[in-house]
Amino acid sequence: MVIESLRAGAHSIISKDDRFQTLCKCIDVVQRGQVWINTEQMLYLIDYLAKTAPTPADLDASNVLTNREEGVVRLVGEA
Repeated sequence: MVIESLRAGAHSIISKDDRFQTLCKCIDVVQRGQVWINTEQMLYLIDYLAKTAPTPADLDASNVLTNREEGVVRLVGEA
């Protein structure tokens, strides 16, 4: 649920059991453009990212550099 909420655009996740003061802090933090999640939720996010991140073998070498960057590399190689 944590990952689904964040993917849907949530900037905070707070429990119904949290204190009212925590809710107020959460609202303030999100209003300033930050994200509010607790450590357990952050660990879910890190685990998800680690499992879904592409490995170097998954990257297509032809899409790593732009045409301009490839031109620069060729010029450096010629020097």
